[in-house]
Amino acid sequence: MKKLTGALVLLLVVASAQAREYSFSPFGWLTDLDMYGLPARSDGITWNNLKFSPYVEVLFGYDSNPPLAHNWDGGSWDVTLTAGALLAYTSPSQRTNLSGNLFYSMDRYFQRSKDDRDTFGEQLTLSHVTPAGYYFTVSEGYVYGMGNDYYTGESADRNTLNLSVGAGRQSDQSRWIWGGTLGYEDTDYDNTYYNDNNAFTAGAYLGRHISEKSSATLSGNYSYRTSDNTSDIQGYNLMVGLRSRLSPKVTYSMEGGVQYSRATSGWDSWGASYNLSLGWKISSKLSASVYGSSWVQPSESANSAYGTQNYANLYNTIGAGVTFVPFRRLSTTTQVLYRRNEYKYMGDYYATGRMNGCVDDLYMARIAATLTMTSYLSFIASAQYQTVDSDLKSNEYNEYSAAIGLRLKY
Repeated sequence: MKKLTGALVLLLVVASAQAREYSFSPFGWLTDLDMYGLPARSDGITWNNLKFSPYVEVLFGYDSNPPLAHNWDGGSWDVTLTAGALLAYTSPSQRTNLSGNLFYSMDRYFQRSKDDRDTFGEQLTLSHVTPAGYYFTVSEGYVYGMGNDYYTGESADRNTLNLSVGAGRQSDQSRWIWGGTLGYEDTDYDNTYYNDNNAFTAGAYLGRHISEKSSATLSGNYSYRTSDNTSDIQGYNLMVGLRSRLSPKVTYSMEGGVQYSRATSGWDSWGASYNLSLGWKISSKLSASVYGSSWVQPSESANSAYGTQNYANLYNTIGAGVTFVPFRRLSTTTQVLYRRNEYKYMGDYYATGRMNGCVDDLYMARIAATLTMTSYLSFIASAQYQTVDSDLKSNEYNEYSAAIGLRLKY
């Protein structure tokens, strides 16, 4: 069962057991969804400017295909328990902010105990803005996931560490905007079927206000990825963009460019990339959004049967969502998503004539509702369906799930 507020993130990263994605943009124009599926902040326990908000969430539901496997017919009822705390600090000047969270979550499947999962982690972000519009941010996060791998039946425990810093100027006081970011990610697996890997990223952007409501931008990104048993991969991405507020209720942003990647083993790949987003506040109770993205993810993996595999994966995603708040205590969301994953193998991995890569098409629809019963207690419900069509039949699957539960927060 997917966590109620984090299902979309999980769907966006469904791709391949051996292909691990990485995309990087210094703009953050598309809404960053919480990777942990944490509930919204409450008033919490306040001391001076520091706020501490503990919470507990319990969900009961049904998942028709927990491992997202082909021709799966073993659905299971399950229960998810999540407990944690949110931390927030704002300085008296309102220019320095500190936010963090600490959480633990466990999924228990009644008919499929080997699909049980446990996850715990933490995240901390510090930001500061000067009166002149210069900003600085630093953040770190750690997630440890425990569970069994569907393909091997062995432990698939994974821990991931993220570090990033950023600085620049985003101010209406100047027609020019600029900034840069540095990031590092390290992922380790207990299962040798997967390769431990890490990535270093650097990005910079330059923009100019071309009108009171619009800005044009130019950005460049660099990444260096290393992985056990495979070649190192360097990536370069150059994009131009435009963002604008058409009216107080309508905003949009778009950027597009080219991406180049090269591995130390000698192979390389080119591809186009873009990010698009549109937000529309239709009324005080109704809002809508549309978003899209495309990027190329080069990778290698080591397999005992076929040796080292080199491939370039092209991801195209488009989605839309509607939020409706009929009255103050009830909020509903509806989301639809389409994603095309193109796996293009290079070299002689499929020289035997089986196939040269494949194409997966993912379709998803989801609806969710939250009813605030008291200041501390909320009732939550969700239902979703997803299906994958593929050139490679073993990649195809169907899954539907539903959940209801309670969230207690202070």
